[in-house]
Amino acid sequence: MKRERYSIIYSSKTGNTKKLAEAIYNTLPQNKCDYYGTVDKIDDVLSNVIYIGFWTEKGNADHLTIDFLNKLRNKKIFLFGTAGYGESEKYFEGIINNVKKNIDSSNTIIGTFMCQGKMPLSVRKRYEKMKNQHDFISTTAAIHIADLSIEHIIDLFECDGTGICEFTRNIIAPYCNQKIDNNIVYITFVFLHEMGHWIQFNSLNKNVFDFIQKDLVLEKNNFDKMENLKKQRKERIDRGNKCKLTAREKKLFWQYMKEYRAIPKEKEADEFALSKMEEALQLIQKV
Repeated sequence: MKRERYSIIYSSKTGNTKKLAEAIYNTLPQNKCDYYGTVDKIDDVLSNVIYIGFWTEKGNADHLTIDFLNKLRNKKIFLFGTAGYGESEKYFEGIINNVKKNIDSSNTIIGTFMCQGKMPLSVRKRYEKMKNQHDFISTTAAIHIADLSIEHIIDLFECDGTGICEFTRNIIAPYCNQKIDNNIVYITFVFLHEMGHWIQFNSLNKNVFDFIQKDLVLEKNNFDKMENLKKQRKERIDRGNKCKLTAREKKLFWQYMKEYRAIPKEKEADEFALSKMEEALQLIQKV
């Protein structure tokens, strides 16, 4: 059987992913290799098979690798990467799944590999310390309301760029355009949503670790996707494209926001807020 030509392309911040790339290069027949090197040194790939290595940045591949993956069409792709920390296959699987979302459906993923790279000692000590703080019970927790006008708070939500304002307005639509200013309706819902989280926190006996851990993997994966999209948007604007939000970005932000609000902890808080909206607005009308 004739072996296809291939390329090995990688991004490596600390050298760990480079070591994996070297191991692959030394294993495969080098006379079939079209390109072996870093992702920032290549624009186009002729090979049908591509081994693509990345380092983990906020739960996803680094931004250079993501940009490269977005361009590929009709290729056979083997993904390999390293993460600074992570002790389970589930964690690595989550990263790989995030990376796959940057790959066009015309491509075929022929394999994946993830492993832990070296973590700086100072970071590791901090990480290990955090892992052991399971029993911290808060005695001072509170819901903090920003000392800002309602209009200013609404402006902050509208300028967020993630679609959270529009998404929330859709949720509260049945309560809008009535006797109370829509901005007041919006702020009321936001406050009640946080009250929902407060009830969750109390149900866990105000154990900070337990509250943070609740749906943590889902929240982290969603946060990483949001942050990566924000970063791509900023880079696009920095390159001179001043469009506030492209159609693709708006679609993805909306998708990620829907995923975020479907996370059990957030969905539960939304449901609590909606269950109290009518009562709260009636009280506000009396003021």
